[in-house]
Amino acid sequence: MLSVTSYTVNDGNGGLNYTVTVVTNNLGVISWIFAFTPLKSPANLGSAVPIAWTLQNASGGFISDLSTLIKLESVFNGAAPKTGCVASLVGSSQTLYSLPNGSTGNSSFRVVSNGFQFNWDTTTATATGPGCYTVKITLNDGTSKMTNAVQLK
Repeated sequence: MLSVTSYTVNDGNGGLNYTVTVVTNNLGVISWIFAFTPLKSPANLGSAVPIAWTLQNASGGFISDLSTLIKLESVFNGAAPKTGCVASLVGSSQTLYSLPNGSTGNSSFRVVSNGFQFNWDTTTATATGPGCYTVKITLNDGTSKMTNAVQLK
């Protein structure tokens, strides 16, 4: 959850008004860096697709607490066009991981060398089938990130 505090500042002469907003989140940092390793695409439907990312606090220290991940979802974006898949959060979604339920199918989530890895068991996508997918990662501060698109064949 985010805690947001705003302050309005002015110069006393009716000018230079601006707002300073301080955001504190459950990661215990004011800001953080999200670095994502692109997915291998295309991949075979039914195979494991590794999704890896790192989180760093404002001081550059790595965050490796498993509780930073609240939810992972796959979003089916439709059939693969000839021009290739494009990442999008528009489409039908399926939960791949959530707190406290854990992973679906044979997927797994763990900390690896200063980062996180989720091995997506794409057999969870057999209801939607081959096509373009984007994975949405929701963190415990309420923010979400999306992966690049992956084509499952």
